[in-house]
Amino acid sequence: MILLPLEMAPEATILKARAVRRTANAPGNPSALDRRVASQASAMEANARQELITLRAVKIDEIGET
Repeated sequence: MILLPLEMAPEATILKARAVRRTANAPGNPSALDRRVASQASAMEANARQELITLRAVKIDEIGET
């Protein structure tokens, strides 16, 4: 499991997840642990992307209600 401080904005989490994944995949022959960390970073990015989509949808709804 990747233990990183949570970011307030999903955009920051996406950037952090990408950096972790790049680092984990950097070795020419990634170990099983490297691949697991990269996979967890991908999941973290996917979750942040979903959160970003949800936040944007809520903002659009709020704009439409005013």
